[in-house]
Formats: sequence, structure tokens, C-alpha cells
Amino acid sequence: MAPSDWSSILQNRILAVTAIFALLLKLPDFLHYIPSLLDCLSRKRGSLEVEHNLRIARSRNLLSVIFLIPLCLVYDRFGIISYERVDAQWGSLAVLGTMIIYWILRLAAFALCQRTAGSRALRSDEAQAVRFGPLNYLILLSILLLAAAFVLNFCKIEGMPCKLTLLCISGAVYLISFLRTGQILALNCSALSTILYLCALEILPTSLLVAAAVVL
Repeated sequence: MAPSDWSSILQNRILAVTAIFALLLKLPDFLHYIPSLLDCLSRKRGSLEVEHNLRIARSRNLLSVIFLIPLCLVYDRFGIISYERVDAQWGSLAVLGTMIIYWILRLAAFALCQRTAGSRALRSDEAQAVRFGPLNYLILLSILLLAAAFVLNFCKIEGMPCKLTLLCISGAVYLISFLRTGQILALNCSALSTILYLCALEILPTSLLVAAAVVL
């Protein structure tokens, strides 16, 4: 779809304005959160320290909802996730719905793992970091995708090179999130338990997300 056609869709405009307005309201919290985000990127205990600070953790949770919107808009605009059976005007909302379902599946998988682990379940701090830690990287990914989309649009790069660039950024951030989750799990779990947790929390929901994108 041409950029002018995509930007003229009412749903996309509403989502974009909503995200901008919400971010402006939470801008002080976002600026306060940035050092913690960089800390999560640079070392494995960054996510644990975010969960220790309830104010930052609450701000992060709300910011992740705000930044999910532009992430989905970028994915829809550049065809990173696209559904042939969904009308173009509902594409961004379909991507947003997919991301919400992905997160619900991940939370359900985590709850099931904790319940079946019994006495070997993760302790409170580590459990919170494993459950909500990926939200830090969702925010990071959204920022990087927006920056990359701006540069690509400014340089008038379209088509497959643009799509591959955004896919590589997404893959790199997902890999960092995956590794950080594994490192936190390894603090309290055996190697086998860590692998099982990762399969349930990361690999299975992601596989379902990719399968949905392929089938639909």
C-alpha cells in the first residue's frame, strides 16, 4: 500500500494520535524511565532492578501499552505482519490484536509453569522480571523501529530492503530479550528447567504468532 493511502486510513490516524497524546502525558515518566531501560540493555540484572522499584515498574507497564501502538503501526505500514484476509483499513488493528493475544498466551504459559513447578517455582523478584521483563524490550523495539522507519522514509527506501531492515532490528531485540530472560531464569533454575521455561514462555507463543501471520 502506498504511504499516502495508508496514512489516510481513519483507524491508523486515530491510533497514531492516541499514542502521541498518551506519550506527551507520560513524557516525564518516560524520561525518568530511560536510564532503567538502558540498564536493562547493558546488564542482566537491569530487569530485576526495574521490578524492585514499584514506581518505575508501574510507569514501564503503562509506557509499554503506549509504545505497543506505534510498533503495530510500523509493522502494518511496512508489511512486517500483514494478513491477506483482513481488509487494509483494519490491518493495524489486526496486528494490535495479534500482539495482545501473544501477550495473553505468554502470561498464561507463565502462570501454568509456576503452578506446575511447585516448590521449584521462581521467587517473587525473579518471577516478576521473567513475567514483565520483555516489556522493557518492547519499548526499546518500538523506539528503534520508529527511528529506523523515519530514516528509511527520509531516504525514500521502500520495498524489501526496508522490510529486511525492520525485521533485522526486531530479531536482534527479540534475541536480547530472549537471552536476558534465560539469564534471569538461570539464577534460580536448573539448565533443564530454564530450557522448559523458555520453550513455554518464548518459543511457543512466538511460533504461534508466526504461524498466524503465515496462515492468515
